[in-house]
Amino acid sequence: MAPRLLDIPDQEDAMPRNNDIFNQFFGQFSEKLSQFSAIPDSVKQSMHGAMRSAFDRMDLVSREEFDITQSVLERTRNRLETLERRIDVLEKQLDAQRSSADDEHPGEEALRDA
Repeated sequence: MAPRLLDIPDQEDAMPRNNDIFNQFFGQFSEKLSQFSAIPDSVKQSMHGAMRSAFDRMDLVSREEFDITQSVLERTRNRLETLERRIDVLEKQLDAQRSSADDEHPGEEALRDA
C-alpha cells in the first residue's frame, strides 16, 4: 500500500489541542489574576467566556499541528517535483518514439494527423 501524502489530523483531533492551548493560556492568566483577590468570581467567569470566544474565533493551531502540516506540504511539494520530472522524461521518450517512427514511415504521419 502506498503511503498517504496528506496524513493531516482531522478537525476532531485538532479540537482537544486547541482546548489545551486555551486551558494553558487561561491557567496562566488566572494565576496572574488571582494576585488581585478583589476581583469578583463573576468578572473572572466573564473574562473566561470572552477569552474562550476570542480563541475559538482565532481558529488557532498548535505548534505540533503547524509542523505536521508544514512537513506534509514539503513532502507533497517534493513528490510533485518528482512527478513533473518523470512526466518530462516520458514526454521526451514519446516524442523520440514518434520522431523515429516518422523517420521509418514518413507517410504514416499524415494518416495519424488526419
